[in-house]
Amino acid sequence: RIQILFEYTPHEMQKLHIVKGKESGNLFARKATANKNGCMLEILSTPTSSTDSKFVRTAFSPCGERFVAADQLGQLIVFDLHKNRYNILLKGQRYCTALDFPSLHLIVAAFADESVKVIELASQSVIGDLSHPNVTVKSMSHHEAGRYLVTCSTQHAAMWDLETLSKKRTLAGSDGVGIKDVLFVPGSNTLVSCHRNDAILGWDCETLERLFTLATQQDEQPAFSSYCTTANGEYFVAGGRSRYLHVWKMSTQKLHHIVELPDKVKSVKQLLPLPQVLDHNNTVFGVLSQDGIVRFISLHTYKIVFTIGDTVSLSVAHVSVSSTGKHLAIVLSSGNLQLINIKSVTKQLNAPPVSMVKAVRVPPSEVELKHVENEKTKRRCFNQNPPNLAQITAVDVKKLKKILKGFGEYPEKYRHFIWRLLLKLPENNESYGVLLDKGIHPVFANLHKTCPIKSPKLQRCLQRVLSCLGHWSRIFTVTDFLPMLSFPFVKMFQNNHLVAFEVIASFISNWCQNWFEFFPHPPVNILTCVENILSYHDLRVLKYLSEHQISPKIYCWPLLYTVFSEVLSANEWMTLMDHVISNHPGFLLCVCAVYVSNSSQALYTCSERRDFEYYFHNRNRIHIKRLITTAYSLWETLPPELSPKSIMSGFKPLARGDYPVFNKFPEKVVQYQLKERERIHEQELEYIKQRQMTEELRSHTQRLQQQEETWKKEQEMLADAEAQRRQLLVEEEDKLAEQRQRLQAMKRELRLREVEVLDLARRNFLETAEKDHQSRVQQLEKEVLSKSDRRRERERWIAREN
Repeated sequence: RIQILFEYTPHEMQKLHIVKGKESGNLFARKATANKNGCMLEILSTPTSSTDSKFVRTAFSPCGERFVAADQLGQLIVFDLHKNRYNILLKGQRYCTALDFPSLHLIVAAFADESVKVIELASQSVIGDLSHPNVTVKSMSHHEAGRYLVTCSTQHAAMWDLETLSKKRTLAGSDGVGIKDVLFVPGSNTLVSCHRNDAILGWDCETLERLFTLATQQDEQPAFSSYCTTANGEYFVAGGRSRYLHVWKMSTQKLHHIVELPDKVKSVKQLLPLPQVLDHNNTVFGVLSQDGIVRFISLHTYKIVFTIGDTVSLSVAHVSVSSTGKHLAIVLSSGNLQLINIKSVTKQLNAPPVSMVKAVRVPPSEVELKHVENEKTKRRCFNQNPPNLAQITAVDVKKLKKILKGFGEYPEKYRHFIWRLLLKLPENNESYGVLLDKGIHPVFANLHKTCPIKSPKLQRCLQRVLSCLGHWSRIFTVTDFLPMLSFPFVKMFQNNHLVAFEVIASFISNWCQNWFEFFPHPPVNILTCVENILSYHDLRVLKYLSEHQISPKIYCWPLLYTVFSEVLSANEWMTLMDHVISNHPGFLLCVCAVYVSNSSQALYTCSERRDFEYYFHNRNRIHIKRLITTAYSLWETLPPELSPKSIMSGFKPLARGDYPVFNKFPEKVVQYQLKERERIHEQELEYIKQRQMTEELRSHTQRLQQQEETWKKEQEMLADAEAQRRQLLVEEEDKLAEQRQRLQAMKRELRLREVEVLDLARRNFLETAEKDHQSRVQQLEKEVLSKSDRRRERERWIAREN
């Protein structure tokens, strides 16, 4: 197990120590920056036991963002620069003798125990073995398409199909000759074998037919041991036990130059190409000599561009370069691994390309300038039409194509100008003005509904260009896919409607040849041609599509009528169109076939028709540079009977003055389509009128229904209110009746109480009167008694007296 620990200071490069521990982690602890020597990262092989695990070799992936490194213990570590991650892929093997990264998802490693393992990155497992009995592989080379791999030993070389993991061809050397190395030539299907007697032979990788021999000078024994081709495949370089390098030109198969290295170089250990170097036409290669220094030499100037390493502290043992030419991975003699940023090493490689435009004096008679006075400013304007673009500039088209082949795409700053130059646009302002004055075509009046675009400016531009195309030829008014075909061009030239129209017109006239012969059906002849190309290039994918009843109408036609705009990003699309516009119109069909072939892994996972339709209508993960390289290779190796040139003519620019008549379509079918469209349009208008009347009647009926329902609701509400009022009246009457009853009862009670009170008062009065009477009677009785007593007393007194 390996753990990578970080060690850095703010002004030094980052370092990573390899010790026992985790199997994955981050590469950079901070933002990746290069020091003055261009080193971004140094991975130190720190021994933790008696066994020293030094790095021995590296290899970059086709995309250039990942590389794999092998150490003496046979452990493979994958470093992902884009994700800033590392991962241990394989461990516990023997010494690694050869290493290759042929595709984005496969790594092939050869070991000292005569095994050759094919490892899948996604599952991190060994999925195949390409070994041969009693043979130790010492070098490997893969085809640019990533499908074929050549393993080379001292006695023979074998070519393998990485899709089926089966052996396709075997190249054996005799006992006295043997084989030193075998490698593919970029951009072709040529295989070059190098032998111990310094013989260099070229072979066709499909048939192993001998094509050529690269000869040296007479009576010369250079003892070659290292070989490489430049990134563009134009030159072949060989070196060995001397300080002289032999350079052959592949187009002529003749010795082109002998390069003499500095005196301190005694032998050459390794040669490698450096791709994507614009200012040197992709002809830079590196030379690793016995002194541990890597010297990068340009075959354009035959000078050393820059060097890596020194003889003291930075002695290089192995070096590999990314496909983008941005990074170098060097293994030092100490066993450490360094990642180098090439842009930081030298400023010469970052220099802008040589100017492609040069000024040409225009005779004074052609252009007359006059001054126009304004209140605030003075300006100059052309009194006559400005001179033609071809009169002002002179560009070497062949040089443009060489730059495209070396760089992979045209500079973004000059792309519009280059396209206009390659397409030879006439810029017919008057003819375009006539088309534009006809206004918006009725067919495209409602384009914002059928093809809504977020940008109003782009929407208007697309509508105007499509209307001009419809006025130019009637076929475009009935072509459903025209907006999808035109949109990417209109978006690119939205600031110049004339150029956008002429680019689309040129593309339709040349690259859309024979598309309308079977209108309104897809072009059967074009689809058949693509199908034949695919059967030649990748029969397995074609059989798989046929087994699932997937016709070219599903996997080919969407790519063509959208010009790959649905499946590629904007930058990828412009890169692809750089190559399509720069080549024969039939090259587009090869690109279509290669796209299907490169999508084989994803297509094998599809089983239903809708899955295939979805795949060819949406963006997918496709390596655009690999796609283009494979398309070039297929284009150059196609048999004449399968070549699109047999059914498509070469490029023909638009005529100056008036646009040509475009009538390459079945006139009767289009006339019938137009009549049908007019009939359908009239029916639609009649239907719209009837629908409007129906809508009006329906709306009137709905209004009446609503009014009736409202009236009913109001009547119901009034009836309910009346019932409620009546109920309230009844309740009020009941309440009044109850109140009356209570009043009557209260009156009765009051009367009874009054009677009772009167009766009580009368009784009290009678009792009082009776008591008074009794008291008076008693008083009278008392008075009578008192009087009687007084009389008796008096009588007694009188009696006494007497």
